[in-house]
Amino acid sequence: EARNADAAGFRYQWRRDSVNLPGATAATLTLTKVAPAAGGSYTVVVTNDVGTVTSSPATLTVSPTPPQFAPQVTRQPADALVGSGRPATFEVGVTGTPPFLFQWQKDGFLVAGATASALDISRTASADAGNYTVIVTNAVGAATSRPATLAIIPLHKITTQPADTPFNVGATATLTVGVNDARLVSYQWYHNQVMLEGATSGTLVIPNATARNAGFYYAFATNPAGSIVTDIAALYLAAPGSLPPATITAQPADAAVAAGALVTLSVAATATGLGSGTLAYQWFRDGAPLPGATAATLVLPAAAAADAGAYTVVITNNAGSTTSRAAQLTVADSRIINLSVRAKLAPDRALITGFVMGGGEKSVLLRASGPALQPFFPADTPVAGDPALNLYDATSTLVQTNDNWGGTPVLTASFASVGAFAWSPASKDAALVRPVNGPYTAHVAVTTAGIGLVEIYDLGAGSSARLINVSARYQVTPGDGALSAGFVIAGNTEKNLLIRGIGPALQDLFGIPGVLADPKVEIFRADGTKLAENDNWDAALAPVFTQVGAFAPKAGSKDAALTVRLAPGAYSAQISGVGASAGDALVEVYEVP
Repeated sequence: EARNADAAGFRYQWRRDSVNLPGATAATLTLTKVAPAAGGSYTVVVTNDVGTVTSSPATLTVSPTPPQFAPQVTRQPADALVGSGRPATFEVGVTGTPPFLFQWQKDGFLVAGATASALDISRTASADAGNYTVIVTNAVGAATSRPATLAIIPLHKITTQPADTPFNVGATATLTVGVNDARLVSYQWYHNQVMLEGATSGTLVIPNATARNAGFYYAFATNPAGSIVTDIAALYLAAPGSLPPATITAQPADAAVAAGALVTLSVAATATGLGSGTLAYQWFRDGAPLPGATAATLVLPAAAAADAGAYTVVITNNAGSTTSRAAQLTVADSRIINLSVRAKLAPDRALITGFVMGGGEKSVLLRASGPALQPFFPADTPVAGDPALNLYDATSTLVQTNDNWGGTPVLTASFASVGAFAWSPASKDAALVRPVNGPYTAHVAVTTAGIGLVEIYDLGAGSSARLINVSARYQVTPGDGALSAGFVIAGNTEKNLLIRGIGPALQDLFGIPGVLADPKVEIFRADGTKLAENDNWDAALAPVFTQVGAFAPKAGSKDAALTVRLAPGAYSAQISGVGASAGDALVEVYEVP
């Protein structure tokens, strides 16, 4: 094609090998049905009123034969899954230069007569299963398809026939069919020769059956190879009471665990007869139903002392109820639930008590008794006057305070719940209730000297959060001026405790002056029986100090410490000075895991 877009009035003449081509007088030369003779050197002469110009030659070469292309598979034969006796077809799509020759193979062996692009098997048999490929060839080359797998599903057999079955009104009736090969099997159930819409699984479930559901049932089981009909089964009403309730096949077992352990109680039961219906479960502890405990397995993630008891499960169906044996759950647990410190208090010195709530948050009751103690002593015995109670957290921040308790309902109810002796609403004793978690200290100050009592009570239920350490610091004097800390252990098993009387370490480690130089610790039962004592601590206890997070006195100091294993009950730890010595001392009671 020759063009000049900047001029007008052109005249054209095309030439092949310098010879004018008749009629070829346009800007474009088009050749149709090109033959080899059309090959040559083509030019065009362009003329206008100004002159003539000849284009550069363009060479046209015409091949005597068209190009040939080897076959390529563009559509692979697909896998097939058919029933025995059903037709199967494999087909391939190719591109390239025809004509094509096709040859199908099965598992690498030629299939006689299979020389078309499609392989048709009109009636499959088990011997036809395998992998099929096709080789496509032409004059240029060959191509082989991917293997296509033919799987043959034989006609299945009924292995489980629906059985004649009685049922109770209101029960869940169930009929079942089973086959030896469930691949691609579909089901259709019939009742008295009427097809049941939606009843297309191997199990026919009739909830809340009534007399209208009685009759004859059968099912067709169909796979790609064909259909088989089951035997006819009769579903009929049972005589009232003839079908027994569930039968327990595995009873819940007794369990004894430590507090905080995972507990699993389980029962296994079967419904005897179709009419027994769906099983329902309800667990009980000591005869009281447990809300939400309605499965065959009861799980207690972290057993507490309150979880101990006798567990039964009632299994119910339409035929009645069955109760399991009582499984006894024992939770071995004990904990410190109370500390009480009695001392001769003076206005110039606060009594400091400390405690640590471990394992979570729980409420405590704190009481500082002075005037309320008078009825327990002779009239001429002075008691501490108007105690004030201040509670500090681990950062020494004042979090709550109380001077006169005022007889509030919350405090009155708290006193009663822990068995603390009652106060007059008008008394000038101090008390408070607060949820706590971690370490705290309570400071008690009084206006006049006399005997005072500070108490800490665990108010919450359960044992996951618990008092793991209680302590008190005050001055010890000779005679009846010992520092006495009472404590109560609740539970059903013995508790390991570390009990310490600290004097010199207060000065050595914390710089506190005027300490008790040589404390002695003695442990008494509530009846006054002495159980253990220590004067100077044994270095072998150092690992126990580390275990409970207690500071370690200097080696060879005259501080006192001992470990003791105590049964649930009330005890006291008394700190006195050896040789009638006096000074500040700290009494500590630690739970040892």
